[in-house]
Order: sequence, then C-alpha cells, then structure tokens
Amino acid sequence: MKLAVMLDALTADADSAAGIRAAAERARSAGLTGITIRLRAPALDLTRLDSSGLREFHHIFRSRSLRLIALQHDVPAAGLHPEADLDREIDAFDDALRCAAALDRAMVLANLGALPPAPQPQVVRQPISPETAGAILIPDPTDFPSAPSTPDPQPRQPHFEASVAAALREIGRRADRYGVVCAFRSSLASFAALEFALSAVSCPWFGIDLDPLALLADVWTMDETFARLGELIRHVRVRDGIVGDGRRTQPTDFGAGKVNWPGLLSNLDEAGFDGFLTVDTTDLIDPSAAARRAVDGLLRLLQARR
Repeated sequence: MKLAVMLDALTADADSAAGIRAAAERARSAGLTGITIRLRAPALDLTRLDSSGLREFHHIFRSRSLRLIALQHDVPAAGLHPEADLDREIDAFDDALRCAAALDRAMVLANLGALPPAPQPQVVRQPISPETAGAILIPDPTDFPSAPSTPDPQPRQPHFEASVAAALREIGRRADRYGVVCAFRSSLASFAALEFALSAVSCPWFGIDLDPLALLADVWTMDETFARLGELIRHVRVRDGIVGDGRRTQPTDFGAGKVNWPGLLSNLDEAGFDGFLTVDTTDLIDPSAAARRAVDGLLRLLQARR
C-alpha cells in the first residue's frame, strides 16, 4: 500500500510556494510517495492558475519524486440539494476536474454532505400454514423485557433524489471528458445513502473516499461496508477517533482511537485495493506532529503484516 499525506498537515503555510516546498521536503524525508492538497486555499486557488502556473506548481512535487495524488474539493453545506445552486456546483466540479487533469490526472476528492436516505428494504413475511401453526409456541409476554421501539424509516425524498442523481450524472459526464476519477464521502449521510446515490448513476469514474471515522459512526459494520462498497474504494484517509453517545466521533491520534486498523487493512487487501492511504491529521491540535506519529505507526503496522 502506498502512503500519502495532506499538505496542510505538514505546514501552517500551505498557501505560499516556500511553505509548499518545505512540506514536500518533509513528506519525502518521511518516506512518503504522495501528496493530497486542497483545491482552493485562502491564498492559493489552483482554479485561478493557467496551464503554465499549474505545471510550475506540479514541478514542486515531481522534482522531489512525490506524486500529487488528489485534490480536495470542498462542496458547500447545501451540497446537491434541489434548493442549492446546482449549476454553480457543477461548474465548480468542472474547475476541479480541469485542474486535476492538468496535474497528471490527480483524483478529485469531495465530501457530498447531506444526501437523501436510502430506501428501506422490504421485509417479506412468509405466511404461516395451518400445518405449522400448531407447532408454534406462543410465549408469555411477561417472560421478556419490553424491546425498545425502533424508529420509523425515513420517508423517501424524491425531489432530493432526483436533484442528486441529475447533478452526479452531469459531473460524471465531465469526469469522463477529462478522464479523472472522483472519490466521494459524506460526513452528513450514511454509507447506505452514499451507496444509493452512486448506484443511481453507475458512473465508472466514481468511487469512494473511505474515512475510518465514518466506519465508527455508521450502523453498517466494517465487514458489511466492505461487502457493499469494497470494489468502489479509490482512496483511504488515515484518521482515528473515539466514539461517544449517538455514534458521535472525535478525531484523535493514530492508534489511540477505536479504528480497527488490522481489520481495515485486511479488508482493503481482500477488496484488491491498490491505491493511496492519505494521512489526514488536519483536525488535530498539532497536525504536523500527529502526522509524523501516524506515519510511523502505520509503517510499523504494515511492516508487521509482511
């Protein structure tokens, strides 16, 4: 497995050429082979660079034998909701895809935010024949504690579903035009909702940006997630965290949280994943120090599995 790091995790000056060069040197000296960057930063918006500027930017990493593997495209909170400005969001994706194509066809990573809930599977109840009815023992209700009531399934949102599907189809057409892979995640929706959204368009250029914190928060187990989405995983973030009430998560140092890293790596092997794992410590207090610890810990874990 190949290791990369978020540029922001290595420097507080990711907006200047000097800061980017220094971060690239740190990544290379740590034994990493890839870099993931934000598409738009306060002082460095890659979408505003012309082809010459993008080539110069790319040279910073290539000259240090680093591969620019992905661009992080930030989708607004409204996401692809029908009340959002979908034309503007699609144009923003087009800018991201254009830059990614110019940067040696880097991947585009995007957090889609809120998504419509996936339809609940229909439970088929087998009828009870007269022959088997006599063998059924009806227990006394007092023998069992009352079970907690299950919440009602979320109602379908057809307008939201249609909006997301239409936007993703257009983004998929543009991804095909540029020849760039898009890997999606959602911090506001379940894996089931993400699977439902992607299955509605079935685009070969689309995949999953797997966030281990989402594994902690989701109702699907790790095994079920890989069984349903394993073939779609195109990128993996190296993040760890702890879980609180209501499956709320809080990022923490690599190895100090509840992510089952041996199980995660084994599942990636079984899924045939051969992409990059990007260390993302940007949510921690000291991202640079936390990134170094995460790289060291992950390398030890990978070496122990050989």
